[in-house]
Amino acid sequence: MSALSRIRSLRFLPSTPSLKILFCCPYFAEAKPWEPLADTTFHPHQIRTCTRPNLLDTLHAWNPDVLVPWWQPIDSTLLDLAPPSLSLIHQFGVGLDNIDVPAATRNGIWVTRLPSQGTGNADTVAEHSILLMLALSRHLPLAQRVVREGGPFGRLCGVGMIGKTVCIVGLGDIGQALAVRLSTWGMRITAVRYRAKLGVPQGLEGAIAKVYSTKELEHAVGEADYVICAVKYDRARNYHMFDARLFAAMKPGARFVNVARGGLVNEEALCDALEQGHLSGAGLDVFEYEPLDTGSRLLKLDNVIATPHYAGLTDSFYEMGATVFAENVGRFAREEMIRYAVNQPEKPRRVLREVVEGSENSGKDNGGMMATA
Repeated sequence: MSALSRIRSLRFLPSTPSLKILFCCPYFAEAKPWEPLADTTFHPHQIRTCTRPNLLDTLHAWNPDVLVPWWQPIDSTLLDLAPPSLSLIHQFGVGLDNIDVPAATRNGIWVTRLPSQGTGNADTVAEHSILLMLALSRHLPLAQRVVREGGPFGRLCGVGMIGKTVCIVGLGDIGQALAVRLSTWGMRITAVRYRAKLGVPQGLEGAIAKVYSTKELEHAVGEADYVICAVKYDRARNYHMFDARLFAAMKPGARFVNVARGGLVNEEALCDALEQGHLSGAGLDVFEYEPLDTGSRLLKLDNVIATPHYAGLTDSFYEMGATVFAENVGRFAREEMIRYAVNQPEKPRRVLREVVEGSENSGKDNGGMMATA
């Protein structure tokens, strides 16, 4: 039985107590891929949604057990004032950069998230990365405009990707999913990873030509026709990692794609490189401040393709993510150790116990190991 089938067979355990789950996203419950899952996947739990302006009021009025932030910032002020009922913050996604994890830990609140593998996240983000690469290579916005305005056919000339070099900066789940897909496109693939000594991940030996360390970053991007940012964001370590110096080190005419986090890129430096013609184009799904200001320099450039931070949002992610989320919430409701936790409160508001495979009320994997997928 597959892992996903196991989750589906477990999520309806009749012994699961009811929890109150608050989503900080009013349109989440209305998302079409989500609607068919809402009643069955989270039974018997109660679900509500709200927006940031009245979040604290809602927390105290409804006293939820679980908070799902999505893009809403969850800072120390809110966590210090949150009601005692709040005992778990469960991100419906991978990123935790909008959550003050130390403040949550200090307040006895568990923090966890969805893994990128097994939820469709890494796969869908990899697909979107390739979409941006293709759109930049074939001048898609201009091509659409030519057709819509009755322009001449046969004058536009795209850029073929076969034989080109692509450098994937960040070789986690998304980076590896990208390498798997691009390995069949006739491209030379290089990568940059923090732990370069680990070399090429198992199974990708024939796909990735070379793995560089972060110390070799400028050299790595300098030989690439496409640079894809898929690195994990850590403000203290790599804020504005892509700055004027790094863009200058890139190959003239290169194309840049960012599907990681906006804070990794100095957008002013990127605009300069694009306006000066050093870079041919940029495909961006994430921005330092979201939503992106409509007056942004980026939106004034014809060689920028911008999408609204939805690379990982697909029907497959909603479905697979919901099942993993529901299984983990079920563990929490039964006071079993959750999976993918990123903290360990010394005095948790809800004490969780280890559950051994095959125990009387388990029938599930041992969720006791702290994971950071």
